[in-house]
Formats: sequence, C-alpha cells, structure tokens
Amino acid sequence: MKPKHIKKVLMSEINKVANNPKDYCFHPDTDFTRKRKISMKAVLTGIIGMGSGSLTNELIDFFHASPQMPTPSAFLQQRSKIKPEAFRSIFDGFNETITKGFSEKMPIFAVDGSDIQIATNPGDTGSYYPGSNGQKGYNLLHLNALYEIPCKF
Repeated sequence: MKPKHIKKVLMSEINKVANNPKDYCFHPDTDFTRKRKISMKAVLTGIIGMGSGSLTNELIDFFHASPQMPTPSAFLQQRSKIKPEAFRSIFDGFNETITKGFSEKMPIFAVDGSDIQIATNPGDTGSYYPGSNGQKGYNLLHLNALYEIPCKF
C-alpha cells in the first residue's frame, strides 16, 4: 500500500470520528458545537501526528507557526472533551482497512522508539550525555518496542 493511500485511509477514519462528535465527546450537547480555533478534527489529527517535542513545539509544527495557532492551554481544553473511544475507533477502522487481503499467517507489527531518561551517572559512558550551554549532563536510554497488532481477518 502506498504512503499516500495510507494517509488517505487515516484521514478518512479521523473524519468519520470528527463528523460525529456526539458519539465521542464527554458532553455531547455542548462539546465541539461552537466554532473554535481548533476543531475536533484538528485535535485528533494533531495528537495522532505528534512526535516527542513539547506541546508548544508540536503545535508550532502542526499549525506551521501561524498567528492563529491556539495556546497549549486551549489545545488541552479541547483534548479533554474527547473520549478515548474516539482514538480506538480511528485505530480499529484504520487497521481494518489496511489489513484487508492480508493472511492470518502474516502477522502485522508496529515499532515505536522512545527515549527514557534515567538517573544521572557520568560513569555510565554508554548512556551519558554531557550537558551543553550550561545544562547539566544526563543519562538516556533508547527503547525500540515491537508490538503485534491484533487483526480481524
């Protein structure tokens, strides 16, 4: 499957959820009923596309440093209106679509890389990073986790 098609599938699943806010909000009669700087679709897309930067930096990237960028506080307020089931629906719909035609004999895996800061120990040269520009040094481990994605065939 081509990356453009995969992105289309993901955006389609995000749109399905965003177009039905009453099914995925804690207060369906009021949440996402007024026009705001950040829509439900933008919150969902932003969260799914976030990397490991600070919320402010992720918002700057997502909104391309636009003057209309919402504050981190406004983003968090909008995010708190969405039930976890919204993300589960997007995940399940995406997986169901991209795994059509796959065989039960072919497992699907996802890999996620994360940095984990551990107790500072300059003696551990394998994980120690000396500080720069007046910052203290720190120890960091990188974890690559491999997950098997359960599929309904």
